Amino acid sequence: MLRAFLITALLLAADATAAERCNWKAIALPRHQAMVEAEVTPLLTRIPTQSDDPEYISGAGLARTLLAQARKPQPLGRIEGDWRVCSIQVHADFAYAYPTFKARIDKAACGYRFAKISGSQRRSGFLWPIAGDVRQLAFLGANTVNDDPPLDYDPRRPSIDGFEHTNSAGRLLRTGPNELLLILDADGSRFELYQLTR
Repeated sequence: MLRAFLITALLLAADATAAERCNWKAIALPRHQAMVEAEVTPLLTRIPTQSDDPEYISGAGLARTLLAQARKPQPLGRIEGDWRVCSIQVHADFAYAYPTFKARIDKAACGYRFAKISGSQRRSGFLWPIAGDVRQLAFLGANTVNDDPPLDYDPRRPSIDGFEHTNSAGRLLRTGPNELLLILDADGSRFELYQLTR
């Protein structure tokens, strides 16, 4: 009887430790928690409607479509494997869609590991379960450029105004049978969307 009690207590302690280790909120700075939890509707209002250069408004329509779909995320299902990723960078005065590059999602201890593995602007990190929400995953990672080694999220990394070697935060959801969306770095008037397709 005592032995069974001790085994049960050890298993519960192990579960509690694993749950804490896989709690993204225990790692993320408040600023990055807000990026993960950013509401979709306000982001729609930040997409510019016109620009002096038509090329720099090319991603506006796609950004609106993706965010409209994100209002009703679908069950995540199987997400591991190779993906193509189109990055849409949205700022106060432009919304630019980049060409498609390669990305990959692999299973990890606390969820998944994501990496954009081609193009000059790279991003990698972990996708964590969100308590009470089985349709979305929190993303905590970092930006790098070209062939620099991938970095993980680090709350001690100083905040830099720019892309290179900075923390990145957001969330992943499914918008279609073969399509995922990463909503990234929603801060002030700018954010980025990764449309993943296969």
